[in-house]
Amino acid sequence: MTDSSRRVERREFQRLLLGDPVEGSFAAGPARIVEIGVSGARVEHAVPLAVGANAALQLVWFAESIQLDAQVVRTEPIADGWSRSGVLFVSAETSAAGALRRALSASVTALLIRKQVDLNLVDFDDTLRPRDAQFICYSFEDGVWKKRRAWLPEQPESGFTVAISEDRADVRRLCRSWEQSDPEGRRLLRLFCELSISDAMNVPRSNARPPTMEPL
Repeated sequence: MTDSSRRVERREFQRLLLGDPVEGSFAAGPARIVEIGVSGARVEHAVPLAVGANAALQLVWFAESIQLDAQVVRTEPIADGWSRSGVLFVSAETSAAGALRRALSASVTALLIRKQVDLNLVDFDDTLRPRDAQFICYSFEDGVWKKRRAWLPEQPESGFTVAISEDRADVRRLCRSWEQSDPEGRRLLRLFCELSISDAMNVPRSNARPPTMEPL
């Protein structure tokens, strides 16, 4: 892989910016989740925490009850004694990880519908689930789709990554939707693909182990 391709590929799972923050709790105090993905979130919270601190993040979203063990990787004070922190999900019960993916999928699906993006694409529970965690990256370059095998679900700047087992007809529909979408619609389509493969990568982690510190 060239240095330039490293720069354009996105190795982290994307986050969904929430227009209406989701109320919840963090470190047993009130919190507002303003951005969230399968690997972490941005949270406004009343209980101050130092970088490196671990605390439980709890929320109910799209009727899903979710509790995750999160570690603060960045924090800053905001108004009224609250803090805004970037957190990395350290571990989660299997049921909580599934609940997070379902809620994210429901939110992304609703946004795609609003943007009139064709959603006759995939069965979220089954179609895009990878076998042996192997993936294919589809890049739209100079008006032509190119594909290559990838060992990680890295997201290209122009295109998306899916499981190697993905049905070709579904990929063609994804490509058509990508070509017809605006930049935000394309970002949502990438996030939609990421959600369907995150369980194969154990994200959020379903067992506690020291996290890799990543910038948010």
